[in-house]
Amino acid sequence: GVPYDWRLAPTENKLCADLATVLHHVTNNTRHRKALLAAHSLGNLQLVHCLNRVFSAETLAKVKALVAIAPPFGGSPQVARVLFSGAEMVSRLIISDLETRDFARQMPAAYMLLPSERVFGNDTILSLGTGDPAAREDYLGTAADMGALLRKIEAHVGPEASGMGQAHAASLRADMWEAPPVPVVCVIGAGVPTHVSFGYCEGWPRSMREEPCVLRFEDGDTTVPVRSAKSVCDHWQRQKRCLSPLSTVHPQRYRAEPFRSECVEVVHLHCKGHTMEAEGEPRGGDHCTEYHQRILHKRPTIDLVQSLAFNVNALEPRYSARAQ
Repeated sequence: GVPYDWRLAPTENKLCADLATVLHHVTNNTRHRKALLAAHSLGNLQLVHCLNRVFSAETLAKVKALVAIAPPFGGSPQVARVLFSGAEMVSRLIISDLETRDFARQMPAAYMLLPSERVFGNDTILSLGTGDPAAREDYLGTAADMGALLRKIEAHVGPEASGMGQAHAASLRADMWEAPPVPVVCVIGAGVPTHVSFGYCEGWPRSMREEPCVLRFEDGDTTVPVRSAKSVCDHWQRQKRCLSPLSTVHPQRYRAEPFRSECVEVVHLHCKGHTMEAEGEPRGGDHCTEYHQRILHKRPTIDLVQSLAFNVNALEPRYSARAQ
């Protein structure tokens, strides 16, 4: 793996530079001419920036494909809740909700995870009490409403929340709707009711210390709703922008199914699927708890990545998927 400071935006950390160095080292010093990239959650957003904005043509030529696991390409409404009032992210015995909130506000990469207007623009993400039961202050998943909410917090809290509006504006420049120029397999977790809308009863600003009630659920992986990833991956399929088709990367899996996109494949992994298992958790066990994090360790995910990585013939000189 390539470690990086996930708290920072991709323009501020060293992920792109370090990953390019690793790609060139591996492909120049082993028998492998290309490397398969696998990313999880926020790492996918960081990596798409590298592929679309930073990597040279020479570096891109060393990428076999991207396996995007649990990708929040369209954002996660839960991040708006975290920035507003906090949430249990690790354990409340280790860090309180308010400490999580204050930490997230100072983390530039968190703003990349706010709900995308193209996916959640018509949805109420946060509904705040005003002291009048008949009047509520609703914030939709639009860039304007999210920006207004963050500026409201920043103006009230002061220096401790400084830069929230600026970080949000910077995050909008990271365009996740542009397909990366490499084959992509989107691995989307499903089967878990995932929170997408939150209500607060206390008036402002007391609501920033309140535990909200959940107003609405959607199918997802506990953190990322299915439509967050699927909307963007489906859009990428229509762009057909990759340098090499998936049938070239893995002919046995993709060649015989012409209805699939040659550049982007969408794979849904339901936590209650009949093939779901993991080390220490056999089939039929509880695979839905903390699924967003634990999807990495599930056997279907591992098998999919291995099936792509171990195809040593893919993309070799004079290799033809159609001839296999």
